[in-house]
Amino acid sequence: MSAPQEYLYKMELVFSLMRETGKTRYTIEKVFDRLEAMGKIHPSRDPLDDRKVRIPKDELETLRQELT
Repeated sequence: MSAPQEYLYKMELVFSLMRETGKTRYTIEKVFDRLEAMGKIHPSRDPLDDRKVRIPKDELETLRQELT
């Protein structure tokens, strides 16, 4: 079962941003961790699969801005 429409899984997001920006997975995950620590993005565990992390789609632009 997939996540609700308003969320993206972290790995989907990372691979999408790798294609868009040309940045490495390491760089994207470091930015992700920094923004999470600052409280600018709010990832959460998927209620159906605790191994997956999801992020609200409306916070995607924050990640894009930090990577450019």
